[in-house]
Amino acid sequence: MRFQLLVIIALAIAIMWYLRTSRRGRGNQGGAGRDVGENAVRKAYQVLGLDEGATEADVIAAHRRLMTKMHPDHGGSDYLASEINQAKETLIRHLKRR
Repeated sequence: MRFQLLVIIALAIAIMWYLRTSRRGRGNQGGAGRDVGENAVRKAYQVLGLDEGATEADVIAAHRRLMTKMHPDHGGSDYLASEINQAKETLIRHLKRR
């Protein structure tokens, strides 16, 4: 139990660090109805911990797995939950346009 908690905390810290450093020097990106850029897709794959060949089912499963650990109701943060949700939306939009 203690080891699992440490893994979850380490994952949360790594995601927060990555998201903070990846946003430096960038303006507002993304948004509903906009074309999904290559960088946004790469970031979404990294946030969800998936390889580029992932299917829509893989995206949904990864999202569910991360949200069970990072949801604000389970001790996670609103910021991480929103980033995970945005990554899921970005990848599903990208996969449907292929």
